[in-house]
Amino acid sequence: MEALGVAAAGTLFGYNRKNFMFDGERRLKREYQGQNMHVARFGLFREDVRDLVELTVGKMENYLIINTITMGLNVVLFTEGRPRPGLSPPWLLWLWAVSGAGAFMYIILCIWLALQASISSHSFGVRILTQLVRLPIADSELIENARAKAVDYEGIDRKSTRLNSSHRPLSRMPSSA
Repeated sequence: MEALGVAAAGTLFGYNRKNFMFDGERRLKREYQGQNMHVARFGLFREDVRDLVELTVGKMENYLIINTITMGLNVVLFTEGRPRPGLSPPWLLWLWAVSGAGAFMYIILCIWLALQASISSHSFGVRILTQLVRLPIADSELIENARAKAVDYEGIDRKSTRLNSSHRPLSRMPSSA
């Protein structure tokens, strides 16, 4: 009878050790999956930053195209659309000159600010991607803590033994009566 008890304890010990190692493997895979999800999450953040930077740079490129065309039209108006000095009053010549020069200066300012915004947006995007939204890398301590070792099984409390999950609890056993 004593031999039967020792054999049952050895089988139970081996079974629980296999469960412990299986749980450790599952825990490690769960940790890896969590790390993969964390990296994917930061990948989405990085994609959002790239999209916002591209949106701003694209808008500024459109402003540059429109303002360059407008500046060309302003130059054409300033050179070929000039009122005739002998036929127009002097105040109309001055009004035309001041309006043309003001428009030219505003267009140059708009082009300069669009270039500045495009460069700044790209620069801030690079800074955010390289300094703030870096991909997370797991350190060796985190990986080591997730790993299951057989030595750890030998140090746990033996009072908590896990039975085979294929056995049904007594409450669910069909009654023979």
